[in-house]
Amino acid sequence: MRTVFLLTLFSLLSLCLVSCADNNTPAYSSESEAYSIINESNDSSAASVNTKIELVINSQVLTAVLENNSSADAFAALLENGPLTLSMSDYGNFEKTGELPEPLVRNDSSITAEPGDIILYQGKTVTVYYGYNTYNFTRLGRITDITGEELKELLGENNVTVIFRLTDY
Repeated sequence: MRTVFLLTLFSLLSLCLVSCADNNTPAYSSESEAYSIINESNDSSAASVNTKIELVINSQVLTAVLENNSSADAFAALLENGPLTLSMSDYGNFEKTGELPEPLVRNDSSITAEPGDIILYQGKTVTVYYGYNTYNFTRLGRITDITGEELKELLGENNVTVIFRLTDY
């Protein structure tokens, strides 16, 4: 009786394991076909690659390249409604901060911000760095055409108005 029970149990267990096997794994005719399919599935974020924006600070136009993340995509979508003008104040003698009109999705990780970095802090504050700081936040982009010292001088010691806008190219 015990043997019949164990055989039945073993048969049921074997049947369950066979029916749970993954039969949905696609078979690829070549390694390059598999690579192509993987790349196509990752292309949904390709629109944000190399998206450029401009910052206007004291009549000087600077160019920045946005990161490839959902926060930068949301920031670009916000700018599609038109230029965003932020009154930015100094914090810690290494960044200027300004509040966004609406919070953005966060992709926080521990990073060291450097001069020229545009950072999203706690989903609702945009910061433009002219110094260094390590913390958990999201990099939105990076200003490409100015040194840290030039940026610090341009931003000044007091509050400054910064206009963020999409570029035409």
